[in-house]
Amino acid sequence: MNVKLSNLHAPNPYFANLEAHSDHRFIETGKNRIIEALAQNNFELKIGSISDILALKKFINLNCRKLTAEQLTEAYLFSSIQYGELVLIYYNKVIVAFHLTCYHFVPHKISAVIYVAVNSMHRGYKLGVLSSYYSSLLAFEKGCEFKNTWIAPDNYPSLVNHINYEGFSGIDFKPSMFLPGQGRIVVSFKLTRLNLLYNRIDMGKLKEFIANPNIEGEFKIINPENENELLEFISSQQFKISACIPTETGNINFLLTK
Repeated sequence: MNVKLSNLHAPNPYFANLEAHSDHRFIETGKNRIIEALAQNNFELKIGSISDILALKKFINLNCRKLTAEQLTEAYLFSSIQYGELVLIYYNKVIVAFHLTCYHFVPHKISAVIYVAVNSMHRGYKLGVLSSYYSSLLAFEKGCEFKNTWIAPDNYPSLVNHINYEGFSGIDFKPSMFLPGQGRIVVSFKLTRLNLLYNRIDMGKLKEFIANPNIEGEFKIINPENENELLEFISSQQFKISACIPTETGNINFLLTK
C-alpha cells in the first residue's frame, strides 16, 4: 500500500471557502486576508524593493546568525530582489520579519526561498508562516510550479513551519563535504490551489495515522540529526519527509512516508 497523507492535512483558515473562485480572486482574497490578519496585531505587510536594502541589512545583522549575515551581503540582496520577491513585515515602521525568494524559470518555474527571519521579540504572531503564505500566493500568481528551500536539520522552528504549516515535503538531503553535521534538507512545495487550500498537518489525524497497525512498514520515524538515516532513506528517494512530530523534550522527529 502506498501511504498518502492527503487525508491528514487540514484546511488553511486564510484560504477557507475559496475553492470555487477563479485563480485571480483566490489569490487576491488570500492576500487581503493575510494583510487583515496582520493588521489586527498592528503589523503591516509591504513588498520590498531595492530602497529597503539598508534597513533589511540592519535587521539581518541584528537577528540572524553571523554566518547568514555574512552571506546576505548588500550585493547579494540587490541581486535577489531584482530576480525575486521580498516580503517585509513592519511594526511601528520598523522591520520585524522578512521573506526573500528568488525566481528560477529553468527547467521549471520555481520560487526558491532564500531566507525567512522573524525578530525574536515578535515571535508567536505567525509572522514567518504568514509571510510565506503571502510569498506562495505571489509565486502562484507568477505561474511558478514549485517552491523549494534548504533547511539545517537542527533548525526545528523552520522545519515545523515549512513542513507542518506550509505543506512542504523533505525530498532530499545534502550532506556537507567539509563540515560534518552541517548538511541541509531540501524541502519542496508544489504550488497548486488544492495544496494551498490544504497545506497544514492535522496533529490529531497524524497521531491516529502513526498508531494504525495496518500500515506498519509504510512509514518510518527518525531523528532529524541522524545524517546516516537521512542519507539512507531521503537521499535515495525511498521515502520523503511528510511531517514533523513534536517530542516530549521539545525536539522533533520526522515522519517518513513512501
